[in-house]
Amino acid sequence: MRTYLDHAASSPVRPEVAQQVAEDLASGLGGWANPSAQHTAGRRVGALLAQARARLASALGVDAHEVLLTSGGTEADALVVSGRARAVPGGRLVVSPIEHPAVLDSARTAVDQLGAGLSLLEVDGAGRVELDSVERAVAPAGSTDHSPASLVSVMTANNETGVVQDMAALVTRGRGASGSG
Repeated sequence: MRTYLDHAASSPVRPEVAQQVAEDLASGLGGWANPSAQHTAGRRVGALLAQARARLASALGVDAHEVLLTSGGTEADALVVSGRARAVPGGRLVVSPIEHPAVLDSARTAVDQLGAGLSLLEVDGAGRVELDSVERAVAPAGSTDHSPASLVSVMTANNETGVVQDMAALVTRGRGASGSG
């Protein structure tokens, strides 16, 4: 028996999932079609996506319009970072230097193209974010330009090192320093 330990970016497809996808693609229901298309196959796929979005929303306790489906993690990261930079003009992005490249690259792009500020948190030798650096970064005077922290991004579990951050402590310190709770 083989053991696969690199699930960081992708995982093997379970046989029953592969079988279901093959059946759906061969069924003539148009599972391969563009869900934004106006033809019958596209409308069918659009309806299936709408149903999936509604089921996810129900499971998460949110409205369906709040569920955004992306092509993967990189697109999702870029969307959140750039969206927050656009939503809070002049705001500052606070990220750890050990974030996924999708977050770091998106933050740098937001600085270059949208005028966002950027603060990098400090990390200790074990790869854990320094709690004091969170306080300093999110405090109203936590940057040289005193811009407000509009987003804080810290990866809970690092997919390369396995380090798990103490998120409860990070959130508590950040909220206390920002005055939000």
